[in-house]
Amino acid sequence: MPPNRFQVVEGSFEYQARSDLKCLYEKVVAFWSQGKRATVKVVGTIGYGKSHMLAVLVLLLLKNQVKNRFGSLPFVCYIPDCKTLLARESAILTILHQNIVLNIPDFAEPLNTIEEVRAVMQGKMVILVADQWNSIDENQMVIDRLGSCLGISVYVEIHGMSMNAKTWRDLLPKQTSDDRNIYCGGFNDDEFGVWLKHHPPFFTEHEDELALLTGKVPMLLSAFARVYREGDSWESVVERVQRDATMVDWAGLLSVFYKEKDVELVWKVFTLKVDYMMESEHVDHRFFYKDPSRGFRATSELVLRLLYRVWSTKSADDALLTKWPDLVFHAVNRSTLGFYVEEIIKAQICRQGVVGKYPRPNDRTIRRYRFDPASEKLTLNTVLEEREAKSWWILLDPPTFNYPGVDMILVTDTKLVGINVTIAKTHSPLEPFFKMWTPLAASKNMAITGLFVAPDNFVHEEDNVDISLLRNVYYELWQAIESKVDQGPIQDSTCNCKAGCRTKRCGCQQRGKLCNGACTCQKCVNATLTS
Repeated sequence: MPPNRFQVVEGSFEYQARSDLKCLYEKVVAFWSQGKRATVKVVGTIGYGKSHMLAVLVLLLLKNQVKNRFGSLPFVCYIPDCKTLLARESAILTILHQNIVLNIPDFAEPLNTIEEVRAVMQGKMVILVADQWNSIDENQMVIDRLGSCLGISVYVEIHGMSMNAKTWRDLLPKQTSDDRNIYCGGFNDDEFGVWLKHHPPFFTEHEDELALLTGKVPMLLSAFARVYREGDSWESVVERVQRDATMVDWAGLLSVFYKEKDVELVWKVFTLKVDYMMESEHVDHRFFYKDPSRGFRATSELVLRLLYRVWSTKSADDALLTKWPDLVFHAVNRSTLGFYVEEIIKAQICRQGVVGKYPRPNDRTIRRYRFDPASEKLTLNTVLEEREAKSWWILLDPPTFNYPGVDMILVTDTKLVGINVTIAKTHSPLEPFFKMWTPLAASKNMAITGLFVAPDNFVHEEDNVDISLLRNVYYELWQAIESKVDQGPIQDSTCNCKAGCRTKRCGCQQRGKLCNGACTCQKCVNATLTS
């Protein structure tokens, strides 16, 4: 089993039942039972769990041993990662030998050549399950080599494929007669509920935020479960998830895909305003898809925030200041709005500092430096050495949100100012920031302080921490947020969707929450909520 997709311990791996697998299994069995030759494409966005599904599909086919109309049992051939076939010819001999032993446990003969494998396979009727087919899809030599081993024995071929631009085009109905099975996003509500029941209550307590950030994508949920430790705060778990190998890998994939793309095209994808058909070449189909009811979507909020990071590194420090009104207006919930406000305030501080507290001197600029967590000492040394006697101030910007204590650090001539931007009424102490940065400030003979940029009703008492009102730092943004809040929560919201389930509640009341009109109806995914 390929360890980069799921972990196998002593021959076992954990799998949560998926409704999609049941349908896929029944379809494959139907093709097999009828004795029809068929190619079944199984395609998924990244993290959906397609590889798990295919592995369990193989186990079900081996366990249930369904006869076809000729009275034959299937020879189930499983290739968990077709990339292994790109190596020497011996690689394909090894994996087919393993499959022969899997299907014929008492088989003990050596297999050293393709001819010897073909002789064993002669007369067999094969169901071939080949994952990561993309890796050999355009390598005819490898496909021919596999065909030489299996001959004409394959009746049902199941190709597991990652969604990319070529796969997306090839799966258009006019392009293929193959059976298409496309899986996008993550768990449905019932499956997510099962996941929560099998994990610590901590995740149920933060169910809404977890669902938002992960999109219920199994791979991201696994990352949250992996980094969680009893006693953790939600903020610390989210911060650690962003440093998890999964997120680092995804950030790299998005960065590479959009590296040569025009910055305005990246913005269109980030704001989900791409024409999915006409501009599909600008879409990383591993992370974005078109939902029949809800339109162009990202698989998760975390993916959108990773793409925002790509856009911000390609843009001027204050570029967001001309784009934010539409962004704020369409924020779907408080969490997303809070993220937008943090980033907008960063851009505003780059332009003019913190009005009333740390305004940018007229003869100074403020330069933005991005740094990775765990590189604080090196980062501070580097930026101060680079600055030397020059006139600029520095804004240290961690690429992850929920960085310990603060969202950014303003470095003036004499002081480190840890700044936290919030639209909430209260906030946890900035202690994690002081714990990490106080020794660094002392080593440079600099003072250190904390600062909240917050709304008028914000309440916080902490030594060496000031409050700057959001209205003073960026009045127009404060007005926009107040206008959005003034729309008011909708307490008894009903569904006015196409399916017509007007009597169904959205579910917020059941969970003891006021509906803000931005949630999704539990019964109909294309809901429009009205009071």
